[in-house]
Amino acid sequence: MDEKKTDMNEDPRVDGSPSDDGSTGLPALASPASADDHLARLRLVHDEVDKQRAALSQRIGNLQTRAAILVGGAGVGLTFLGATGTKTCWVWLAGLLSIIAAFAGVAGIVLVGQKGKEVSLPDLRNSAMVAEDLYSAEWTLVDDKIEAHTSALKAYEWRYRAVWVGFIVLALSWVLATVSFKS
Repeated sequence: MDEKKTDMNEDPRVDGSPSDDGSTGLPALASPASADDHLARLRLVHDEVDKQRAALSQRIGNLQTRAAILVGGAGVGLTFLGATGTKTCWVWLAGLLSIIAAFAGVAGIVLVGQKGKEVSLPDLRNSAMVAEDLYSAEWTLVDDKIEAHTSALKAYEWRYRAVWVGFIVLALSWVLATVSFKS
């Protein structure tokens, strides 16, 4: 029977199966010599997850600024419509659209669950203390961070759509107000 010699830098998961415990999906290490390589790869993934989470946090901050501008723009539109004294159906419709835009902006700022799931520090502490080695502990942390990032990304996408629709509705409101005053 021929046995193939494998390079120590190759991925030891020949069949792609998870570890023996099956609970974390943690890849099994083939030998102690490959543990350093796997830890280096895991740290590379960990660094990338941290970079993407920081970028998403900045995008969320930018979105909140846009949402605040949307609320302010809707307020300016409503103030203008109220100050004119004209009460046609077009003016009322423009006012209603401004209110809808303002609500979309508020949704972009204070939407429930806006930051998504976060890593539970007590759970992290407990899993790190019972982990067999550093690799298992860091794998658990990376896995939790990926779940938290995915959750925050979904919340961001919903909020982004709400603010985007709010700006379209606000633009329609301003167009209606302009047309109603020209006629």
